[in-house]
Amino acid sequence: MTKSEKTEILDFHLINELVLDRGPSPWSVQLEIEADGNPLTSVVGDGIIVATPTGSTAYSMSAGGPLIQPNMECMAISPLAPHSLSFRPIIFPASSALTIRKPEDNRGTAWVSLDGATRFELQQGESVVIQGSEAPMQFVTIASDNLTDLWVQRLTNMFNWNMRENLKPLKK
Repeated sequence: MTKSEKTEILDFHLINELVLDRGPSPWSVQLEIEADGNPLTSVVGDGIIVATPTGSTAYSMSAGGPLIQPNMECMAISPLAPHSLSFRPIIFPASSALTIRKPEDNRGTAWVSLDGATRFELQQGESVVIQGSEAPMQFVTIASDNLTDLWVQRLTNMFNWNMRENLKPLKK
């Protein structure tokens, strides 16, 4: 594609996460991230995960991302094997527009995976823009259920979240 050609814009809706990774390449991927048009960081590593609250307990959690209560309107960026000790997961409001670009001078490949199903290669200089949907998903719950209580119960029951034996008293 020449620079004079118009770039195709694709519109996808996700439930869980968008993953940008190095694909089959043995080389690290380099990605530039902007938040609402402001440069945030340049990532070098295996890639990143941008998770919704619903997707926060899947791949994102496995990669060290935060657990997010489902009724929060936000998205989390979690690095995949970053080449920097200072790159930690970060949460943005769903109203933010995150732009992730593969720079022109990148030596490796960058692949986009949408909810683990749709997958395509991001070409040199191309970018993806991620933001909350204008038509967010609605989930059906029992009206008397407290969503926080349900979420905490599921974390405890499904993941044995923070379950451990209590400390024993010190012997004198």
